[in-house]
Amino acid sequence: MEIAKIKQTILDELRQTWGVVERTQTVRRVDNTGQIVEEKQVVIVDSPNKRLNKNVPAQVFDQFAEMVQPEDMDRITAIIKAGTFEVAKAVQAFNAPIHAADLKLKPKTWAEANQAGTSSLACIKKYKGSDKATSLLVVMLTSFAKKFGRKNDLDEQLIQELAIEVLNTYYNLTVADIKFIFSSIVKDSKVFNLDYYSIMRLFEEHYQDKGQYAMRQSIDEHNRITANEKTTRTKSEAVRAEANDGAIKDYLNNMGQ
Repeated sequence: MEIAKIKQTILDELRQTWGVVERTQTVRRVDNTGQIVEEKQVVIVDSPNKRLNKNVPAQVFDQFAEMVQPEDMDRITAIIKAGTFEVAKAVQAFNAPIHAADLKLKPKTWAEANQAGTSSLACIKKYKGSDKATSLLVVMLTSFAKKFGRKNDLDEQLIQELAIEVLNTYYNLTVADIKFIFSSIVKDSKVFNLDYYSIMRLFEEHYQDKGQYAMRQSIDEHNRITANEKTTRTKSEAVRAEANDGAIKDYLNNMGQ
């Protein structure tokens, strides 16, 4: 299938799942006798694909459609029909090999890894398939093992098995996360040998560390929002108090006239 036809097919599939859909939901209300009753209500909502891609520029869809190859067609059309298609994540997944090979992409912290905007393993598996996701990990693990410079017990078979295990266990990690993990391991003077279990242990340690980072970020964001709300509330209360004082002064002045 030629590229132009593939692009048109993908865009046609998206158009067919765009727009609004009817949903029936159960709502509760109090009737005339004061009793709570349940009734069915039809509501109009955006289709799942439209909701998942709200505010995405049209050119991003064109960009993605041009990336799709014949071997991707069945998978992508199935995702679109299922209503779980997110074009920004799809573009990231298709660009994952480029990001993995990018020598300039060297995150030094979890924050930098997050800001890199690379695909997670789960999204690569979703949009490109399990084999492609595993192959990408094999390439990254092989490159990392060559750079390690110390004792290395990993052969091709072990790297293949390791890639499958990492994909199935740490699927929320992104390409940038993995590059950060590998960089940290290379710099760690306490790691003397690469073998299957030591790599899995190091992945687990870094995965837990990322979880702690994400929790700290969530707490900081919550505190920031709470502080902003408190500041806004304090200012509003001060304005109301000032207005009230002014009204009282006006009232007393008028009484004296």
